Amino acid sequence: QSGEISKAIEVYCVPSANLALNQPCEGGYYDNNPAESFDKANDGNTNTAWVTYANRPAAEEWWYVDLGDKYTLFAIDVLWGDPASKKYILQVRDDAPSDSDKANDEAWETVLNDVSAGNNSEQFNMVSAAGRYVRLRSLEKTADFLRLKEVRIFGTEYVASDDTEKPVMGNATLVSKTWNSAIIAVDATDNDEVAKYHVVDAAKSVDLKLAATEGKITVAGLTAGTEYNFVITALDAAQNESENSKTVTVSTDTRVTVPAAASPVGSWPAARGKGI
Repeated sequence: QSGEISKAIEVYCVPSANLALNQPCEGGYYDNNPAESFDKANDGNTNTAWVTYANRPAAEEWWYVDLGDKYTLFAIDVLWGDPASKKYILQVRDDAPSDSDKANDEAWETVLNDVSAGNNSEQFNMVSAAGRYVRLRSLEKTADFLRLKEVRIFGTEYVASDDTEKPVMGNATLVSKTWNSAIIAVDATDNDEVAKYHVVDAAKSVDLKLAATEGKITVAGLTAGTEYNFVITALDAAQNESENSKTVTVSTDTRVTVPAAASPVGSWPAARGKGI
């Protein structure tokens, strides 16, 4: 578009097929309409949906799926219809929930909290978690009921580890920055291997777990003209986290939009007149 300098595009690579597809699932409410049942949220068809009933209490607006085995999870993709959730949480657990646990947030481990959504929206959520059961619960909604069109989950076979030794965070240094991203050089040591770096700025709602490439991590999706104070720790493959951390301050650049150059006088109309 005229005046645009660049576009930031997030590209994800997931290591599996959809683990949730057609797996057993359950929700907090069902009005005996097969066309709007729980399994419509993981049937692989984005034209169907699990639909809650009008004015049901928020405590009933949960849905979970049994993946059949415990997996190391990398991504949870959520697609909403209209109306939808405005904000929701994603949770996991290893064993089958009791009837009382199904609706109890405290009986699950929260993977992502306060995920923003909206009508006909999709959130591809990168996560770092492990579990057999994956649960979603709506915190707010756009109307007095909601439509959950599809939940896709990606991960790999879970491999148990008896590793309890924590990594030791070495250094973290700013390499470069733009108006919406920063590259930070990082290093840490571990008895096995360092898997990711945990980057947090609670005041700016940043909470990311990033793999390093050639000793560097890229923090994307930042706001232009903003100062961040990233607290960085190291994680190993067993999810042990370093007790020590490093803080890196990043002030993103101010975004400057350059107007598109005008066409030379007479050149464009002449070209159009020739049918080009």
